[in-house]
Amino acid sequence: DETAEAERRTGLGELAHYRLTRAVPPSTTLEIEKGLHLEVSTTVISKKGDDAHHVEMCTFWLNCRGRNAAQRVEGFVHKAFSWYCAQLTTEAVVSRHLYTLQPRSEAKRGKVKGGDGVRVYKRYPLSDDKPFDALFFPRKAELLALVDAFAAKAGRYAVAGYPHKLGLLLHGPPGTGKTSL
Repeated sequence: DETAEAERRTGLGELAHYRLTRAVPPSTTLEIEKGLHLEVSTTVISKKGDDAHHVEMCTFWLNCRGRNAAQRVEGFVHKAFSWYCAQLTTEAVVSRHLYTLQPRSEAKRGKVKGGDGVRVYKRYPLSDDKPFDALFFPRKAELLALVDAFAAKAGRYAVAGYPHKLGLLLHGPPGTGKTSL
């Protein structure tokens, strides 16, 4: 039926065909699609006489029988991997941070965690949303007039022989608006 197939292609329709489980019970076989099964087995490996150290190994098997079995398994793996990659890109948080080295004296005094002779950095989140309208300082109108005169080659920048250069020195701790300016 074309309508059912079209509904299944939507995200909600696709989810309706799955069952949510937090963890697959050991030694279980699940039918993923008609004729395609996932078998999960868990094995605990430990050295003789050493119960404290052991390794748990989980094995996943995809089984399919019938015509085009290999292609169906390959198709499912490709589809699952593509979905996983898409999830990673949507979940990835792209954020920038500024790291500043803390003086050794603060680290030694115990003001900063990890002050045992190692280098300690303070982390500041940086934002990409920095509109000029959100910047406030006492001489903002004066600066805007200077930039407008520079851009329009007006005022002192209109004088023949006067260099057409404008430089600004910005200083201050993180978050004071240097990037916004």
